[in-house]
Amino acid sequence: MTFLQTLGGLRLHGTDLAQRLPLLVLAYLVIEGPTERQRLRGLFWPEAQSQGNNMRVVLAKLRASLPDLPLSGDVLRAELPCDALELASAPDPEALYQGAFLHGVSLTGLGEELYEWVLSTRERLALDMQYALTARAEAAPSPAEAARLAAQVLAVPGAAPPDLSLLRRLHALALPGSLLDRQLGDARRELDLDGSLSPAAGPPDRFPAAAPPGRLLGRGAEVSQVLAWLASPPAGERRLVQVSGPGGSGKSLLAGTVLLERQHLGGEVLHLDLEVLRDELDVAARVASGLGLQLPDQGDPWLALTLALDVRTRNAPLLLALDGADGVTGLELALPRLLAAAPGVQILLTRRTPLWEARAHLRLGGLPLPELTDPDLLLAQNPAVQLFLRAAGPDLRVREEGDLGLIAALVRRLQGLPLAVQLAGSWTRHLSLAQVHAAVESGQVVGPGLGTLLAPLLARSWDLLSPGQQQVLSRLAGLPDWSAASAREVAGLDDPARAALLASGLLLEQGGRVQVLPVLAHWIAGILPLSGAARTLQAAHHLDLLRRLDPMDPLLRDEAGNLAIALGWQFSRPGELDPGSGATEEDLLLVSRLGTYFERRGLFSVGVRALETLEGQTGSPGLRLALQTQRAWLAFRSGRHRDAEGLSRRVLAASPDALTLRVRMWASNVLAVTLGHQGRGGQAAVFLRQAALLARQLGDGGREAMYLGNLALMLKDLGEYAEALGALRAAQAYHRQWGQPEHAHFEELRSIEVQLDDPEADPLEIWEAARASERALEGSGFQGWVGKAVYFQARAALLAAEPGAALRLAREVHTALETFPDPTFQAAAWIAEAEAQYALFRTPEARRALSLAAQACLDLGDEVGLLEVLLVLAADLRYEAPAFGEKLLAVVARHPRSNAAQRRRAAQSPGTDEVPGDLRALVTEGLALFG
Repeated sequence: MTFLQTLGGLRLHGTDLAQRLPLLVLAYLVIEGPTERQRLRGLFWPEAQSQGNNMRVVLAKLRASLPDLPLSGDVLRAELPCDALELASAPDPEALYQGAFLHGVSLTGLGEELYEWVLSTRERLALDMQYALTARAEAAPSPAEAARLAAQVLAVPGAAPPDLSLLRRLHALALPGSLLDRQLGDARRELDLDGSLSPAAGPPDRFPAAAPPGRLLGRGAEVSQVLAWLASPPAGERRLVQVSGPGGSGKSLLAGTVLLERQHLGGEVLHLDLEVLRDELDVAARVASGLGLQLPDQGDPWLALTLALDVRTRNAPLLLALDGADGVTGLELALPRLLAAAPGVQILLTRRTPLWEARAHLRLGGLPLPELTDPDLLLAQNPAVQLFLRAAGPDLRVREEGDLGLIAALVRRLQGLPLAVQLAGSWTRHLSLAQVHAAVESGQVVGPGLGTLLAPLLARSWDLLSPGQQQVLSRLAGLPDWSAASAREVAGLDDPARAALLASGLLLEQGGRVQVLPVLAHWIAGILPLSGAARTLQAAHHLDLLRRLDPMDPLLRDEAGNLAIALGWQFSRPGELDPGSGATEEDLLLVSRLGTYFERRGLFSVGVRALETLEGQTGSPGLRLALQTQRAWLAFRSGRHRDAEGLSRRVLAASPDALTLRVRMWASNVLAVTLGHQGRGGQAAVFLRQAALLARQLGDGGREAMYLGNLALMLKDLGEYAEALGALRAAQAYHRQWGQPEHAHFEELRSIEVQLDDPEADPLEIWEAARASERALEGSGFQGWVGKAVYFQARAALLAAEPGAALRLAREVHTALETFPDPTFQAAAWIAEAEAQYALFRTPEARRALSLAAQACLDLGDEVGLLEVLLVLAADLRYEAPAFGEKLLAVVARHPRSNAAQRRRAAQSPGTDEVPGDLRALVTEGLALFG
């Protein structure tokens, strides 16, 4: 059958036609209907000299593939089945909407009017899809399902930003404090940037209060108690309320209701599902991400988080719901630290068991149960009975006398446990009410480990699945959670299976990810264990993602746990390890990619722990050393320099039989970077030379060039300028050989930087080289590099005693870096401007520029920049505070982070006093002398 696909691409199914223009013309005719030939010419070839010839070629190709279409005459028409036309009336629009309209189709060369038609059609079809999903969400049987569908609305590919009407409908469906709730708030604020929305629409940072699609049943007293504890914690206790109870007792829904109450009162809330997390460092990263906070790359994540939250919550308290925290270690220490440092934070913690004993602790059991003697009117109002009816759905009709009594007997037998009641209610889609009652009364326990009440219910729900659905659930139970795409590809979770498993209550979905009901996952592993082949397939899939995708790819955002598990499976495979080091090149590649993933994602401390866990899962000495090397690098990135040095030295001291050249190369580089950061440049250069030599032995020219470039800057700081320039020439040669001109330009800039510190270099030659680099980089898109080239010209002009030119060039740096800001070079440009102003005998202007440079360096924590400020400052203070100026020069001459050029400039006053360690205090004190 011939079918035109325009959603998610452009393809004419049933034919071999694949050329862009004929398919675009066909899509326009099918969607817009009969169109005059002359109008098509103007749309598709507005600037062409031979519109008629272009049209004839396109129509000839269409007629060859579609001979039955009437593609002749002055008015052209094409009627074909097309997804864009069927979307509005499709019974399952999700299956039809494979992506944005004409996704991936190049629009280059199209006329402006046609381009606008593509964009407007794309947004119109996406809006149709959004409204279809919203309608489904509003009819969902539970708040969780409604929120899941509502989250998909904002993720519809090709959609324009939602209007206020759609935002209001979605807000009524969002769980309070969830990611969706925060996204909707951000979108609302963007619509109301000028404050022009009517007051009736609510405050700028909130939506109008709206009830969720399903209300919490039978927990009014519990919600009131939690709110009372939050408003007034018991004497001597933390601002933390614990809610505990068995799996399925409704802890998450109660937490969501509490958050909704607080949100309606104007408070800020954040809900985090911690079911799949295992480490308190993951929790810190998730909280920061949920609140849009940027934590520093190095140091203790919890310390940084507490400081950021203290500032954020001083005027706007935050209620933080940590839901399902049973598997997370370390919270008993982290949460008290957070509460002590951030008085504006309150925490609602849900677990199966409490984290510690406290009075602000609510233990949930079952819902209130109906009495044996209650009439039907009271039975129908009982929360447990209402929950059963809600789970059963609209198809269950209570018609016969005694049906409500039968349901009441069921919920009493189930002790009112919400999950148990919902599971039994869902059975009515397959069984009669009497059969459901008989199944519950039989009380057959099929598997251990689920508890005496839930075991038979979950087992019965399992039995109601088809064998294929059971296999899918078994595969999904192998990992903590899954992206929708991976679940479909690896576990076979297609749309029908997904719908059935979600309806059964055994599969959960939140934020675009699915997971097996946590209380069921271990039981499934005992009943239908994951086969070795299935585990290998899951590991291969996730490791392929690790190899193939950039670490910042959205598909890898939430995969940290799965990637580590997959690599653990890979390393524990029997009979495949090398008898020597046991580390294959493929294994080393995966270790390197995982380390890069944690680094690029900013998960330094989390990565250190994950890699340490992997060390215990492999019997290969070589792999353990590779993992330790990556641990060392992540430890350095997190500010743990002692750990980084110790681990890298341990690796380098290992037996040569286990230590491969590649791991030795990695460890040498890590140790070099760590030592260099501590100001031990001479030792660092030794190890970096070793890393470059090992890269050459491995034939890894790209890494050798990278190490040589870094070595050159290290040698520059040591004053070994000739060797530094030689290393850069070698790096440039490699980049030119492999057709990488942009990298060669970068190394040329480094060469200029080295020469600027070399007292034997000619300033005019440096100036000309920097000017040539600027010309070569113009139009390259590397605006930051252009700014550096201009800055180096300013430095060369100062050395050439041309302060006027230096001042002009320094000011140009700020303009050049406007489109690609580099704070470090902005600060350096202020220093160059200050030096030029001093040389022009304009001390007030120079001091203003130097103050700006100093503040920028203080903000950045740039010690090298601060040392440069001290040098310029010392020259100024020679007249007003000569003793203090001499002290500054002594500090620069003896400071471990100063480079050879800085020490040479300060050498006239080496000093004998102990060097102060706080450069910030020195700079601040010196600037104060300006008056």
